[in-house]
Amino acid sequence: MLPDDFPVIRDNDEVEDLLRRSRAAPPAGLRQRVLAAAQHESPTRFRAWRMVAGVAAAALLWLHLSWSAAMNMRWECEPPTVAAVDAAAEQVRELAPDLPWSEARRLAFLIEASQSPHDRAFAVDGSRHR
Repeated sequence: MLPDDFPVIRDNDEVEDLLRRSRAAPPAGLRQRVLAAAQHESPTRFRAWRMVAGVAAAALLWLHLSWSAAMNMRWECEPPTVAAVDAAAEQVRELAPDLPWSEARRLAFLIEASQSPHDRAFAVDGSRHR
């Protein structure tokens, strides 16, 4: 339901009549009142929104960087082969001859398990052992 002072437009002639009608000028001090009210409200009302926007931007940046880091990591999780562990244990024994074989093998397994499959192709001294 429309208010009584709101005209119902039925055809284009009525639209053209409304557009030709003279418009009343705004009150004399309206512009100054609007600008003063906007300056008065702006710092207090939008300060919280600026903080919310900053926190949201920081969260999005953190999300983007962590997603990028996760996508660039190698996630291969295959166990080292027995031959690779034995070869690494021999190298550990060369570095520490007094170490018992079981301890050298345990350390070799930890070393081999901590490397990616690509890194496992190279021994400690840089030579290929596979």
